[in-house]
Amino acid sequence: MKRSITRVIVLVTAATVMVLGLPLAFLVHRNFHDNAVVVLQRRAALAIGEVTLPLDAATVTRALSEADDPPDVTVYDQRGLRLTGPGPDRADRAVQEAIGGQPAAMVIGRSLVVATPINDRSTERVVGAVRVTAAQSTIWIRTLWAWTAMAGAATAALFMAWLAARHQSKRLATPVNALAATAEAIDAGRIPDPPSTCGIDEIDAVADALHASSTRAAAVLARERAFTSDVSHQLRTPLTRLRLTIEGLAASDLPSDEVSLALREIDQIEATVEHLLGLARGRHQPTARSDPAAATRAAGDRWRPSAERDQRSLTVDIANQLPAIIATPAALDQVLDVLIDNAIQHGCGVVSVRARHAPGGVAIEVTDGGTLATLDVTQLDRRSSSLAHGIGLPLARTLIEADGGRMALIAADPTTFQILYPVHAEDVPLAVNGTLTTP
Repeated sequence: MKRSITRVIVLVTAATVMVLGLPLAFLVHRNFHDNAVVVLQRRAALAIGEVTLPLDAATVTRALSEADDPPDVTVYDQRGLRLTGPGPDRADRAVQEAIGGQPAAMVIGRSLVVATPINDRSTERVVGAVRVTAAQSTIWIRTLWAWTAMAGAATAALFMAWLAARHQSKRLATPVNALAATAEAIDAGRIPDPPSTCGIDEIDAVADALHASSTRAAAVLARERAFTSDVSHQLRTPLTRLRLTIEGLAASDLPSDEVSLALREIDQIEATVEHLLGLARGRHQPTARSDPAAATRAAGDRWRPSAERDQRSLTVDIANQLPAIIATPAALDQVLDVLIDNAIQHGCGVVSVRARHAPGGVAIEVTDGGTLATLDVTQLDRRSSSLAHGIGLPLARTLIEADGGRMALIAADPTTFQILYPVHAEDVPLAVNGTLTTP
């Protein structure tokens, strides 16, 4: 950011110097040229004052041979013939214009030539012309000195602009970097220190608002984590008592299959509680592997009796060679339970659970024959009792996203929820002669 600000300020300054400096450089050269013309015209006027009429070569030479007269003065008669001086023998363009009655100033060769007509005071008739010259190199030397001074001033201006740009960029970048550090601290779950003022009202306002929002969010998050932790702790005790009770019933006349099923259900609930407790305490790391085929099949077996009690049927369709996914087994089971229970309780018709390959992962879809046209996808983030499907869907989405997956309502008629989990790179099946294999 500091480099960008410095670069922009220096470029703008350079562009300004170019826009203003180039015309000024031209005007400087033009000014030196005009000044030289004025000086030569003054010399010509002085020479005319020394000349007496009628024009005679000897008289003019004698008049201009005095020490105070410039050596570069040439006098021509009315015919354009040189009477005296270092100029050409016959009149050039400048002298011809002067003999025609118009003073002239032009560059001829490497010289600046000024020609002034000589008028007869009694008749105002042009009787000759005076030609005065100056080396063009003299004008250019003065111009180059002026341009050198201008270039030095422009370089100094650019240097000052660079210094000012560095100072200003540092002044602007420092609070912005502080805002970025604050955002990183918030993302890491830390409460940032109160921001210090930088003198820029807009950035100070953003920093204050960000700090206030992070403080409120941290307080809310702390309350939610404390509540989840407390609830999880409170659930452990009754679950332990329930396990002991069921294990005590193992010696009774109850069928062993029902006791085993109840113990498996308790194991799953305890695993879910542990997972929620770890998630609330920030210990969750989305690196565990799960078998999506086994999890989908087990979920179908768990919920098929419930579906049959409601006179519904539940089908499970699992693709071949599904790779392991990045998901906590307890979380995956909980999500599948939420979606299947949701389909049984609020849907109609056949409940279909399908696990298939998807680009970059594995997709599991739960479909029923109902319609969910009134549910906004944003409601999946709301844990409100006013939601027709309770808090299960938002909880399921939280568990999925904690493992790096996604959950979406991909169809409303029939109602279809899809969960997409990433896979481990080494577990991605490869196609060999049309057959999927696992490396």
